[in-house]
Amino acid sequence: MLDNWQEKFQKTRNTIEQEATIRRWDFPRIKEIFNKPKHMKLVLDHFQQACQMQQEFFAILGNDLKAVTGSSDQINTFVERVKEQVRKLETFGFDVFNPDHLTEWKKTFQTFRDQIDGLETETTNLISNTFKEKLTSSDGAFELLSKFKNVETRPKIQEELGNKYKNVLEQYLKELKTMDDLYKDNKDKPPIPKNMPTNSGSICWARSIITRIKTPIDKFKSKHDILTRYEEGMLSASNYVRIAKNLTEVHEQEIFNKWKLDNTVAAINFLK
Repeated sequence: MLDNWQEKFQKTRNTIEQEATIRRWDFPRIKEIFNKPKHMKLVLDHFQQACQMQQEFFAILGNDLKAVTGSSDQINTFVERVKEQVRKLETFGFDVFNPDHLTEWKKTFQTFRDQIDGLETETTNLISNTFKEKLTSSDGAFELLSKFKNVETRPKIQEELGNKYKNVLEQYLKELKTMDDLYKDNKDKPPIPKNMPTNSGSICWARSIITRIKTPIDKFKSKHDILTRYEEGMLSASNYVRIAKNLTEVHEQEIFNKWKLDNTVAAINFLK
């Protein structure tokens, strides 16, 4: 309503002045009439911006980010600092709707914006450092990015999250190498339950490794360009195919060949 107040006033005034039988409708202090509504609109716009900023922070500073970053205490501190800045607006020491205090209000709100900008930068740095140095699961990190894809958060934070797929792929490459090394180190004597036959147990063990490396890449495929846009994505896809082939075709063929050899030797020994 405050947006339309001056416009409606002018339209009504023009309508009245067009009536020939009515004398000109005028106010000698017309600027004063609009002064306070304009001030109120400014303050309310500021409060709306503050609420929006608070929502944008709380949309990202939650349990999902805590799980990936491992920085619960730091994130809780960020949340409290946002709340503290909002409280400073709520406890403004003057009548916020009194135009006489506009200078004090503008100063208070600018301080609020500056603090929020600083927190935005700190949160962005936290995300950046976490995805570069502390990721423990490409699967969990990708899930986080997917959840926040359409979340309205602070612009810098949103941009930073959008750039983190490369780090997720780098983490996945590390996981592929770990699983590949695990297979190579244990393929001749895999850890299988005592009550399971050796050959079938070895195949189940190898396929369990495939499941561990297949789950993340299946999710990556849901974002159609992640495996083609980045060099790490193309390398991830080729490494996955190579390792999966070793875990299935090559490994199972080796078991089959060994089984045939063992049975041939057993038959020869039986015939001697």
